[in-house]
Amino acid sequence: MDFRKTLLTLFLITGITFQNCSDCDCCFGPVEDFFDIQDIIIDHYGNDGNILEIDAVDFEEYGFLSLFMEVEYVACHKTKNWNLSLMNSAYGCSPPIAGALGSKEESIENLQIITLNDYDDDHKTGDSIKDLLEITNENKNELVALNDFLTDLGNVPQNWFRLKLISKPSLNQNFQVKINLDLSTGEKYEAFSKKVTFE
Repeated sequence: MDFRKTLLTLFLITGITFQNCSDCDCCFGPVEDFFDIQDIIIDHYGNDGNILEIDAVDFEEYGFLSLFMEVEYVACHKTKNWNLSLMNSAYGCSPPIAGALGSKEESIENLQIITLNDYDDDHKTGDSIKDLLEITNENKNELVALNDFLTDLGNVPQNWFRLKLISKPSLNQNFQVKINLDLSTGEKYEAFSKKVTFE
């Protein structure tokens, strides 16, 4: 008898069934589904998806500004409830993705992206440039206006955002920003990007 027939016969005799699930309830231990934000980091990326290592770049080669949130992952402590049954089940759980459910208790109360140089006639040093940025919506893989994305966002869905400029600065080719992030938990974070010069 070959191995597959032996295994099938064993399952039939013992009454073991397999059930595939990805819900936390089926796994026997903590699952790090959530995260808590600890700090923020800003970086400039090129169109190639790599962090810009140079200070001067053609605007067409500039990819996006990244807002990366340093996080601690929080475990979901659910366990399978055992029921007395004549038919046993072996559960095959999909490997959990850490932080897949977003922030545990934090939502964004205020996000300000402030230009540190005159950008254009409507956005001078110290002004918010949120209206000049689009964000990649990871769920739909499309660019949406940052202000629209932040409306009724709820918990923070992921710990990394790509912010795309919709226009080149006209008054000063030096581009540098400060980001202030205020959370519903009272936490406040601030970070500065390095300066890049658009050629």
